[in-house]
Amino acid sequence: MNQVMNSPQLRFSEYQGKWESRKLEKYILEHKGGAPLKPSDFVRFSKCEVIPKKAITGGGKLLLDLEKATYCSEEFFKNYKNSIVDNSFLITTLRDLVPSGPNIGFIVKNESKSKYMLAQGVYGLKINTKELIEDFLIQLSNTSKYRKVMQTLKVGSTQVHIRNSIFFGIDVVSPSLPEQQKIADFFSAVDEKLQALKKKKELLEQYKKGLMEKIFSREIRFKDENGNNFPDWEEKKLGEISEKVMYGINAAAKSFDGKNKYLRITDIDENTRKFVPNPLSSPNGKLFDKFKLRERDLIFTRTGASVGKSYLYNIDDGDLYFAGFLIKFSIINSNPYFIYIQTLSEKYDKWVKIMSMRSGQPGINAEEYKTFPVYSPSISEQNCIAKFISTINDKECFIETQIYQTEQWKKGLLQKMFV
Repeated sequence: MNQVMNSPQLRFSEYQGKWESRKLEKYILEHKGGAPLKPSDFVRFSKCEVIPKKAITGGGKLLLDLEKATYCSEEFFKNYKNSIVDNSFLITTLRDLVPSGPNIGFIVKNESKSKYMLAQGVYGLKINTKELIEDFLIQLSNTSKYRKVMQTLKVGSTQVHIRNSIFFGIDVVSPSLPEQQKIADFFSAVDEKLQALKKKKELLEQYKKGLMEKIFSREIRFKDENGNNFPDWEEKKLGEISEKVMYGINAAAKSFDGKNKYLRITDIDENTRKFVPNPLSSPNGKLFDKFKLRERDLIFTRTGASVGKSYLYNIDDGDLYFAGFLIKFSIINSNPYFIYIQTLSEKYDKWVKIMSMRSGQPGINAEEYKTFPVYSPSISEQNCIAKFISTINDKECFIETQIYQTEQWKKGLLQKMFV
């Protein structure tokens, strides 16, 4: 790859010359806008599926939820033909319900042979492929420069949107068709690698979930080092195997002081249950030692939409203080990781759903958490199970790291290979 003035920082060596800038509208042969769907136009199931805004994200493909698909009536479908698209159209959304508008302006491909109804705020674009490669435009919509442009074009406060006339007027800087195709093919290969890694992670998660169900139902049992069965399991309350149960520090967050980290509800990742601060912060106030987490400490969220979320303290997370909307249980006479993995089970999810029911905001207090029934086999069997599940989690973490590194690598290349 070489560098040429008025061209990308990185370039395939066989291509030379400047890139051309044209308005997006110059490449559009046809466009369609979303239909004015009302609640009464939706049905539980039909042959007429609707493309919602949430189906459009970075990655280039339409992400339709097979389990939570949205359908409109056949009558509505027939009456709004100008909002129906097939796979000759690219899809984008120019509207979002939240000010951040995370998916606004992304361009994706409808690879299905089915025809879809566009929801309001969603647009279908038919591109002149003799002048602009669709996959090149899709990858362009993932670049940081393009994303910044989308943010500057947004208007509105409650219904954040971009006017289609403004969107169609954005500049598209592109090279010759052969170079467009080579760039598109390159990033398509990167996306295929990412999809393969994500599928691998998904299958491993399903495998772990199935194993955990069989372990906790005792369909699968471990044996001791002599090949003998472990004793029968007991069931205890979380409060019986815990001490130092307490709520966190009531302090606001401030910029990270370089040593003392702050664990808040939002710092516990929804999927991995790890400490993932965004951004890293420190408690603003006097720090008491009792609020500093130690090994064997298990944390629970006690209110709001994330009630029930758990986190097991990892010494690698450093000096970590926990916030007031969290509850700490210090695990005794049990393997803390074995207790923690029970909070990742369907049994726990069902328990949280029942216990958190309130007239207002959902919540579970410390006394209620103490009543959570936990399985309590012998320590030796707990250690065997914890080690086994931990090995699978390590594999998950390795794949997650691969996904993250590949995404960051792609992000860097997108910045350098587009103008």
